[in-house]
Amino acid sequence: MSEIVKGSRGLPSWAIRRPIGTVMLTATLLILGSVFVGRLPVDLLPTIEYPQVRVNVSYPGVEPVVLEEIIAKPIEAAVAVTEKLTRLETQVNEGWVSVGLHFDQSVDVDFALQDVAKNVERVRGRLPEDADPPQISKEDPTQMPVYSVAFSSDARDRVSLREWVDQRLRPQLLSVPGVAAIEISGGLVREIQVVVDQERLRGQGAEFSPLTPGEFGAFQRAEIAKWGKVVRDSGARLE
Repeated sequence: MSEIVKGSRGLPSWAIRRPIGTVMLTATLLILGSVFVGRLPVDLLPTIEYPQVRVNVSYPGVEPVVLEEIIAKPIEAAVAVTEKLTRLETQVNEGWVSVGLHFDQSVDVDFALQDVAKNVERVRGRLPEDADPPQISKEDPTQMPVYSVAFSSDARDRVSLREWVDQRLRPQLLSVPGVAAIEISGGLVREIQVVVDQERLRGQGAEFSPLTPGEFGAFQRAEIAKWGKVVRDSGARLE
C-alpha cells in the first residue's frame, strides 16, 4: 500500500505533499476572486446581436393591398440579392410596411446593414414621394417593449378612450426621462362613412358598378395626396 501511495502522481498527490503551497494557492485564488467578482458587468438586458435587419416604411392612411404593390414588392426585389440572406419576411398593415431580413450566423451585422441600405437606396425613386423615408435598423432586443398597459373606461366609449390615450396620455409619457417610444393599438379610430341612397342616385341617372383593386388603389392614393385621409373600398364606383 505504501508503494502505491508513494508512486502516485497528479494534483491531489502534489497538494498532500506540499500543504503550505496548497494553502497559499487557495488563498491567492480566493483573494483574486473576491476582488474581481465585484467588477463583473451585470446587465438586465445584455447586448445581443441577432443576424437580422429590418426595413420599415410608413405611409399613413394607405390600405395594405396598395402598400403591397407600391412599397413592399419593390423593396423585396431590391433586398433579395443581399449577400448571405437566408430568409425574407414581410408584414403589411394599414399605413405601414415592415420587411425583415434574416442572415447566416457568420455575417457581420454592420456590413449587412450597409448592404441592405445600398439596395434600398436603388429603389428609393420608385417609392411614393409622400411616403416616409425607409427606416433601416438592426434587430435589438433592448428596443422591445418593457412595459405594457391596457385601459378601460365606464365613462368613455372606445373612440374617445383611444383619442385620450393617443392625444393626451401619450405626449405626457414621452416626456418622461428614459422613454424612447410608445406604441398604441386597439380601441376605435373615428372615421366618416358615406352611405349613398341608390334610389335617388338612379333617379339622377347615375349608378354604382364594381371597382377593380387597381382602380380603387389609384383613387385612394389621389385622395390621400389631396386630403391626407384614407378612403376605404366599398366595392363600387359612381358613374
